[in-house]
Amino acid sequence: MAKRTQPDLSDSSDKAPAPKQQCLQFEIPESISQWKKQAESLRVQNTSINQMETLQSGSRVVNEQHLSFRVVWPTCKSIKKIQIPNQAKAREILKKMAGFKNFLDHIADRNDDSPRHTLGTFQLVREAQIQAGNWMPPQPKEAQGQSQIFMSQPTPTGTRQRSMSAASHPSAVAASIASLESLGSNNDYHNQLWERTNDGQIVNEALLLFLRAFTINTLGSRCSWSSERLAFKIKYHRAEMESRRDGYLGLCGHDKNKEAFVILEAKGQGRTRKGAGMSVYKQESAEMVNWIMHDEKTPRQVPLGKRSESPGPVLKQFDLRSLLAFRGGVLFYSTRGTVYMPREGPCPSSPKCTKSEF
Repeated sequence: MAKRTQPDLSDSSDKAPAPKQQCLQFEIPESISQWKKQAESLRVQNTSINQMETLQSGSRVVNEQHLSFRVVWPTCKSIKKIQIPNQAKAREILKKMAGFKNFLDHIADRNDDSPRHTLGTFQLVREAQIQAGNWMPPQPKEAQGQSQIFMSQPTPTGTRQRSMSAASHPSAVAASIASLESLGSNNDYHNQLWERTNDGQIVNEALLLFLRAFTINTLGSRCSWSSERLAFKIKYHRAEMESRRDGYLGLCGHDKNKEAFVILEAKGQGRTRKGAGMSVYKQESAEMVNWIMHDEKTPRQVPLGKRSESPGPVLKQFDLRSLLAFRGGVLFYSTRGTVYMPREGPCPSSPKCTKSEF
């Protein structure tokens, strides 16, 4: 015969609730202390990239994966605080560069005082910049009053584009024709600013044209810019990660190794530490990690040495591109110049970490 049990009628209101795991809202860390908080919140403080079972591609990096890179992004410095090397030499080169002064004047003036045909090598550069900025340049005086034809009329900020059904109405078509005929003399139209493009390809084209204009006008340059979407696919201990970039600076001519001295990533949106803009930080971090790991040539490997008092390798010399070439562990670095290399444990605060300044 089954035994009936008495229900528990005791008051459970005095019982302490079970502690809940606090989860911080994820944001891109700008310091090691912030990285620690984010990593502890997601319980990956002891997980390196070599321990990740799954790695998404560079454009789809998840939060845990980004923290395994051990990358911090400090606040950007003001342009006035950035010390640019060889400024005097650069100015001398730019003075001899045909069309460069007119190019700068055209950017500053935004008028017809510097017609684009005087920009020389920078004519296509300026055209691409205008397209990326998506604003209509003023027309020369001799062109004003003439009829112009546009494939599509830009929509000013705050104005919705008409639907296809509305545009197909006969009265709407007639109004469109009338507006096109009056564009040539409509100075207000030409002087309006339009929303910037969110197409990364247009931004990338403008950037590459700008950079190419300098390299082809620099004597003795053995490098050139390529728009090839160079892919780096790196096999880590447990998973593989692939990342592609929008262009790179490599050697002129045939280079079977496709060595990249500079990599490009162009976006139509800005970086943000929270929200949708975080993906830019994540993708750039993945590209930097894969790029450095891919570069295994002897001159660019991290020189490692041995110390009698330490069983692990010690980082002695390096450049920014080679920080992660050490395959025995993962470096913790920041763009501000501090690098932490764990000899054994992954925690950057471990006493078994070597700190180097550059």
